[in-house]
Amino acid sequence: MKDKILSFLEQLADKAKPIVDKALHFCGRRLHVALASVAGLYWNLSPQNRYRVRLAAFAFAILSVGIVVGRITNVNRNVKIEASDKALKVEKSGILELKLPGIKLNPEIYIFQTAEKVQVPVDIKVPGRLTFNAEKSKVLSA
Repeated sequence: MKDKILSFLEQLADKAKPIVDKALHFCGRRLHVALASVAGLYWNLSPQNRYRVRLAAFAFAILSVGIVVGRITNVNRNVKIEASDKALKVEKSGILELKLPGIKLNPEIYIFQTAEKVQVPVDIKVPGRLTFNAEKSKVLSA
């Protein structure tokens, strides 16, 4: 298996060599000058900054490999969506009731009470505020 891989790589290198030679002949001098200037910029940095550049390059390489592997292994899989009995009920008074089975709220955190519709006197002395909602009913929040 190893021999097959090595022979494939050798064949690939033989096929790519004329293309690489042509590219180097075309822009070899410019490429050489550009690489030398980049190398000079790198080696003129302080050791701490060179370490930061290497770290950033390494992080970018890991990110790039992850993106490529993720794109290669992306398979259109069927996502299982469980059918639940979600129910939204709107009463005539405008009260919304939402039932989400499978979701449990901690009774130590939440206080559950039933809502009742009652007549409220005009004068109410409580700390809080009294407002009206869209259904023209009084909403009291303390």
